[in-house]
Amino acid sequence: MAVSSMLVACGGGTGGSSATELKEGDTIKIGFVGPLTGETSTYGIPVKNTIELAIEDYNNSDDAKYKVELLAEDSQGKETDAVNAYKKLVGEKGLFGIVGPVITAEGLALGEASKADGTPIVSPSTSGDSITLNNDGSTRSNYFRTCSNDSMGGQTIATAIGDGRINVKKVAILTNSGSDYSQGCTDSFVAQANKDGTQIVLQEKYPKDTKDFGSYITKVKQSGADAVYIPDYYEMIATMVGQFKNAGYNGTFLGTDGWMAFYQLKMLINLFSMELIIQIHSMTV
Repeated sequence: MAVSSMLVACGGGTGGSSATELKEGDTIKIGFVGPLTGETSTYGIPVKNTIELAIEDYNNSDDAKYKVELLAEDSQGKETDAVNAYKKLVGEKGLFGIVGPVITAEGLALGEASKADGTPIVSPSTSGDSITLNNDGSTRSNYFRTCSNDSMGGQTIATAIGDGRINVKKVAILTNSGSDYSQGCTDSFVAQANKDGTQIVLQEKYPKDTKDFGSYITKVKQSGADAVYIPDYYEMIATMVGQFKNAGYNGTFLGTDGWMAFYQLKMLINLFSMELIIQIHSMTV
């Protein structure tokens, strides 16, 4: 909540970001942008569902000062659709902010789209390092997230290897070539591993639509790696680890937050995101 105190200047934009005098019992409209259809909808749907649960809990609580209404738009996991959804939402009278988007590519697009109007955005899961930054490296005044960034994801695992908390000697790295998230986590892992002198014996990239990882598994086994670092999402990890096990690989598997099932975390994350939007707006009026 301390972050919201920095947003005193957020209220001068178009659509829902303009400052409005609130009275107890007024309706607050909060937007959602994320994939509800398409291949990344397995992330967008649970995020939307848990926002709805968080709103229901808030509206039914004795402490609720306002009535919260959700306006949800489907991005299909595509940058262009995410921007179009954003533009539609900020045109809604009474919109106070947006919870979302869900994936890094969408976050980069919405970060740029929101520069002119300053609509508050709080994302539960866009982890790319540059999402909250302007092109000159300064911090965006309107874009926040409640998750870690890619640098932290890769660096934390690599540091645990370097200081001996994870006892492995040789690491292979497999990276999804079609994922900004996977590449960002790989870059930060490699940077920290090189700093610590950790031995990286293999680095390979696989296309995002890969189903058979046999050739990659063979290379990992031939490299002598006793651990494999795979920064990707849980559907892909379930497939890959199963194939590794079937091929007789007995090493350690290392990953990042994308391995976790969103269903267990999003209720808390989105409740915080929704309340932060309300706090942000309260600081602008």
